[in-house]
Parts: sequence; C-alpha cells; structure tokens
Amino acid sequence: MKIGAIQCKAIPGDINTNIARHLQLLERATEHGARLVFFPELSITGYEPRLAKSLAMTGKEAVLGVFQECSNQSAYSTKARHVRSDGECSGAQ
Repeated sequence: MKIGAIQCKAIPGDINTNIARHLQLLERATEHGARLVFFPELSITGYEPRLAKSLAMTGKEAVLGVFQECSNQSAYSTKARHVRSDGECSGAQ
C-alpha cells in the first residue's frame, strides 16, 4: 500500500480555500498511487490558536463531507484533523 503524507501551507481561517487545496493535493497523491493520505494537523482551518474557538467544528459540518464523498467514490482514505467545538482535535475522513 502506498501512503501519502502531504505537507501544505494553509490559509488561516479560510476553510473553503484550504479544503479546495486539500482536494487538489489528494487527487495528485492518488494519481501517484497513494491509497491512504494524511494531511498536517489543523490544515483545514490553518494553525491559528487565536482563531481556534471561532473555527471549531463539531465534525458534522457539510463542508467536511467532501472528504467522505471522495473516499466513497475511490479506493483511498484521507485523514485531516480539525479543532472540535469542545476543544478536542478530531479527524475528518
């Protein structure tokens, strides 16, 4: 199994742009045969401690569903972590 480890720069607080970039990088990784792809911690929201509370998610946000849709349509899995509204870190898959 090929595993992809993505290193990318996130735009602080710009969740939609960060997710779009994740999807581009995910496509590139899978084109190279990756079946399990990891992204940096908090790369969806950008690592911004001062914005963490306002960017916190429950993990059920529709915007995160795109990762599940991609996994459902392909033979790969993704892991990207975000801050939950209870202050813990969680993963979007």
